[in-house]
Amino acid sequence: FSPSVTLEMQDDNGEDVTATMHFKNLGDFDSEKLKENSAFLSKLDVEKEQNIKIARQLSSNKALLKALANPETRQAVIDLLQSSLDEIKNTEAK
Repeated sequence: FSPSVTLEMQDDNGEDVTATMHFKNLGDFDSEKLKENSAFLSKLDVEKEQNIKIARQLSSNKALLKALANPETRQAVIDLLQSSLDEIKNTEAK
């Protein structure tokens, strides 16, 4: 007995991602096993862990928190980040 199910998920661009999950025993229903058996879920888990680490680092960065408390420096940080993001997108487009 080896049941399987085909799942449709959406990536961060709203594109459909289809994956077929195969189950051989009850342990395959464990969240860690599900991630191991799906490249898409594994990628999402890595992104989640990276975001958690970034959030922890940002929340403990006293200089950044102080800069964000001031509206003028907050806007300067936002502008800098937007400029960096635009530069990355332009580089990727080439």
